[in-house]
Amino acid sequence: MKYLTIDDVCEMLSISRRTLERMRKVKPGIGSNLTESSNTLNIFSNLAPLAFPEPDLQIGRSPRWEQDKLISWLQKNGSRLQTQE
Repeated sequence: MKYLTIDDVCEMLSISRRTLERMRKVKPGIGSNLTESSNTLNIFSNLAPLAFPEPDLQIGRSPRWEQDKLISWLQKNGSRLQTQE
């Protein structure tokens, strides 16, 4: 069993630490960080916010995610992470 650090997760998803922090702040059922722009309705406004999985292990202030669980979550939810233009 391998645990991934924040840096490992960011590298795996090709995102910055700040993006990961924003993803972790989204909680299911507590509003949405999606907004409407002027008169154009956001195409994702009918979707519930997608919450990033909580860490499986915490070492001090360093969260760790079990690699297999994170991969499983990505397979299930990865298509919702892609932006559509």
